[in-house]
Amino acid sequence: MDIYKELDCLNPGQREAVMHTGGPLPILAGAGSGKTRVITERTADLINSGVSPSPILAVILTNMATMEKRERVRTHGTEQGRALH
Repeated sequence: MDIYKELDCLNPGQREAVMHTGGPLPILAGAGSGKTRVITERTADLINSGVSPSPILAVILTNMATMEKRERVRTHGTEQGRALH
């Protein structure tokens, strides 16, 4: 998966959140604003850059969004991403 292609689909605020490197980052926004996509892309970017998935905590408050995030990260191409629970 080409992270730069994925970033092209994000607005500037979403892109900034995905590329954030300063530690934990809360994502708070209204319904339909792309929170799940940002959390998914950020998680995949961290894993693809060599961060182990075990210390990553991504909290999503609906079952549907959780399943969507899990599936999206798993399809980003890394073995570590596929091992997410």
